[in-house]
Amino acid sequence: MPLFHIGGIGYGLSAFGRGGHTVLMQQVIPVDIVEAIRQHRVTHGFFVPTVIQMLMEVPGVAEMNMSSLKCMLYGGAPIGEAVLKRAMEMFGCGFIHCYGMTETAGTVITLVPEDHDP
Repeated sequence: MPLFHIGGIGYGLSAFGRGGHTVLMQQVIPVDIVEAIRQHRVTHGFFVPTVIQMLMEVPGVAEMNMSSLKCMLYGGAPIGEAVLKRAMEMFGCGFIHCYGMTETAGTVITLVPEDHDP
């Protein structure tokens, strides 16, 4: 998520507040994001659905070791059922749908991994 989006800044600050690390990408280049996930052993990622779809199109991503990923959060736009199902199968981690607005100072509603059943 971009830092000008409430999800991006809120999620980043939340990680810092808990002693975590945040990997920021200067541009949305899917192969670079996949490599950053692998190199930094990223456990949680927050993406818009379009980026999730782009990550799935990186050549060989299905065979890459992405076992560090525990959860992908997504928001900012709707996600198609087929995209969500494919992403859940490909990345093998939990998915959390976040909904909120800048005006509400962050996430208001989440759909937790247990409730994802596309």
